Amino acid sequence: MTPERLQELIAAGESLDVDFKGEERAPLSDDDLVEAVVCLANRSADTPAWLLIGLDDDGRVTGSRPRHESGRTDPVRLTPLMANRIRPSLTPRIEVVPCQGKEVIVVEVPAQFAPVGTTSGR
Repeated sequence: MTPERLQELIAAGESLDVDFKGEERAPLSDDDLVEAVVCLANRSADTPAWLLIGLDDDGRVTGSRPRHESGRTDPVRLTPLMANRIRPSLTPRIEVVPCQGKEVIVVEVPAQFAPVGTTSGR
């Protein structure tokens, strides 16, 4: 994901294919992250969906919070979190992309052709 492509997704706004999750007030929990990916995976489409963490619903870039003890977000560590908590397992592509001087976590959710759920039953 290039910063230019990210700006295009932001400018187009939220849709069935793009979801913004802000973390300005509180961090997004692992459970909420997994549920958002499941919701996007279960939409009726044959193209990828995008979860953008670090954006308010109005498209304002607020930045994502660091998810790991290093003070950064390691996309390699987020991928197995989702693969292990979604059934049947799916593996999204995750990147941290700079945008307006802040970091946005970009989760590309591959199209699914069968329903998926969380391992907790959602």
